[in-house]
Amino acid sequence: MSVPYESIQYLVVRSEQKGPLLYCTFECPVTGEKLDSNVILEAETTDPLPPLPGILVRLRTSIGQIIRNSLGSGMVGLISSKDADTHRAGAPALSEEAKQTAIVKAFQASGAFVWDAQNERWVCYKAVPELNTDFDRQLADHPVRKDEDRRLLARILVAVASADQILAEEEKAFLASFIDPDLGTIEQLSSAGEPTAEELTAIEAGAGRETILALAWALALIDEDLDRSERSLLDRLAAGLEISPGQSLVLKQKAQLYILDRVLGQYLLDSPFALEDYSHDILLVAAHIGLDPITAETAIAAYRRRAEESTDKENEEPAESGEDEEPVAQA
Repeated sequence: MSVPYESIQYLVVRSEQKGPLLYCTFECPVTGEKLDSNVILEAETTDPLPPLPGILVRLRTSIGQIIRNSLGSGMVGLISSKDADTHRAGAPALSEEAKQTAIVKAFQASGAFVWDAQNERWVCYKAVPELNTDFDRQLADHPVRKDEDRRLLARILVAVASADQILAEEEKAFLASFIDPDLGTIEQLSSAGEPTAEELTAIEAGAGRETILALAWALALIDEDLDRSERSLLDRLAAGLEISPGQSLVLKQKAQLYILDRVLGQYLLDSPFALEDYSHDILLVAAHIGLDPITAETAIAAYRRRAEESTDKENEEPAESGEDEEPVAQA
C-alpha cells in the first residue's frame, strides 16, 4: 500500500532534514492550504504501515497538524524548536532515494489528503467536504478564537501529555512540533501546570470550549495507552469548561471516529472499498482507542457511504460537461 513518490512530488513545497527528523510541507492544489508533517529517520524504514499500536503513533502527525491549526501556529513552531532539533542524536545526510521514501512517509503520516481520481491528483480533505467527519466540522465551525484561550489550550495539551508525570524528550519534541514558542516553551507550559477551574471558566463561552476538549481527547487517545490519570484530567477539564459528562463522551467519540477514519485511510490507499481485507486490523485499532465493535462497524459503513456519495456526486456532474469521472479514494 505504498504511494509512489512521483504521484506526490508536485505537492512538496519544502523538505528539510534537521538531525534525525525530516520536516516537510505539502500544498493542496485546490485550496492552496499548506500542511506540515515530519518523520523520524531510522536506519530501516521500509514498512509503510507499522504494526499496532505503531499506526497510531504515526498518525500523531495528523493530530499535531490539526492542533497546530487550532493554535494558529505556523512553521515557526515546527522548525525553530530547540527540543525538536535535539531530542535525538544526529543522523547522516539522506541519499535522494532515501529522502523520497521519507517524504512519502511524511505524506502518509499527515493523514490529510485524498486521491481525486477524476483529475489524477491528491487533494486535502477540505477540498472534498463529503469525507469530513464530525470532528473536522467541530474544529472548522467552532475554532478557538482568542489568543489567551489558545495559550490555555497549549497548557491543557501539555498537561494531557504529562498526565502520567512523565514527559520524555521525544514527547517534548512532538509537542514542540505544533506549539509555537510564542505560546510558551514546553518547559514553561509544563511548569505552569494544569489550568485551574477559574482559568478554564474564563475561556470564551460557547462551542469553542467543546473544541478544546475534543482536541484534548484526540491527543490522549493517540497515545499508546489512555491511563487513569489522563481520564481523570479530562474529567476535570470538562468540569472546568462547564461541559457535561454526557457531552464530554460525545466529544470523545468524535475524536475516536476521526482517528479511526484516518486509520481507514492509511489501510485503504489502494482500494477504498476493500474493507473486508483489513477489517481485523481496523477493529483492533478501534478497540485500542476504546470503540466497541458495533460503533466501529457503523463507522466503517459510514466511511464507505461517504466515499460512495462523493463518487455519486462526481458522476452526476459529467451529465452537463460530458466528461467521465472516477471515485475519490482516501489517503
